[in-house]
Amino acid sequence: MWRVESRVEVSGISEVARLAKVSPSTVSYALSGKRPISEATKQRISAAIDELGYQPHAGARALASQRTRTLALVVPLRSGIDLNVMMQFAAGVLTRARDHDHDVLVLTDRDETGLARVGRGRMVDGLVVMDVESADPRIQVLAQLRQPSVLIGVPDDPMGLSCVDFDFAAAARLAVTELDGRTRAGAPLALVASPPAVYERGTSFALRLRGAFVEACHQRGREAIVVPCEPTPASGRAAVAALLEATDQPGGVLIHNELAAPGACPAAREAGMASVCIEPESLTDGPAPGGDRLVIPISAQAIGAAAVDMLMDQVEDGGVAGVQLMAPRLTR
Repeated sequence: MWRVESRVEVSGISEVARLAKVSPSTVSYALSGKRPISEATKQRISAAIDELGYQPHAGARALASQRTRTLALVVPLRSGIDLNVMMQFAAGVLTRARDHDHDVLVLTDRDETGLARVGRGRMVDGLVVMDVESADPRIQVLAQLRQPSVLIGVPDDPMGLSCVDFDFAAAARLAVTELDGRTRAGAPLALVASPPAVYERGTSFALRLRGAFVEACHQRGREAIVVPCEPTPASGRAAVAALLEATDQPGGVLIHNELAAPGACPAAREAGMASVCIEPESLTDGPAPGGDRLVIPISAQAIGAAAVDMLMDQVEDGGVAGVQLMAPRLTR
């Protein structure tokens, strides 16, 4: 039988106070920073802590420094999201937070409950919030917290909060410009888009992309067809089939649905339609569904890292809030 032995630290504030020849309340004040303590007394308390191996409670250390060395990452688990893509953004947050000597507390609540709890309880130094809606109820709560927040996404009214995201509107315009030059004049252009649930809750990136796509098509005298698509290859192929039935002039298609793309891309190629995919940068390194294709990559990890940099700028230096959008580029 294996036996695990552990050493339990029994020294506490009373032992520290006895060795430092001060009262327990003085030790408590030195740890919390609630009252001024002379430098000589602080040094005696520090020496006693070192000698006893006392580990102050994390809450006391946080009070003393006014820092928790922890950030919150809010990743709501909702229908219609691609969890693999969300984790790429999260990886950027986690990696850059470590560069800033911070840990990350991940919250998966769908509403504002969790972020209100950790914010008002002063459990974190700041918050990064993902899957932002155009009229997001969490924003009002975030705006009232003493900690700064950065949104990965751009709502209609950020209420003074910082935002960072991929420029989906510019990506849609870039894609339409490319498709316009590759298809017959006047032929309709289509968008194989995010799942219906994403639109129903008003997710910011999906609405920005759709709006810019429709506007860019109309500016070029083309009909814009938008097909929300469930996140499966079969749904992607079915979406392209529906487009072919809806018009006798198949033009080009913009695909922004990572899980549907492996079905939509080959179907578009078989139908002789030009296509452009908007997808995470990591997917462009693997085999292309349907062969060679045009891609507008999203650097998810870079966006997550940028969110942390913006947040730490406010945590450490009181930086001014702003909006940062990553410019799109077209690649093969």
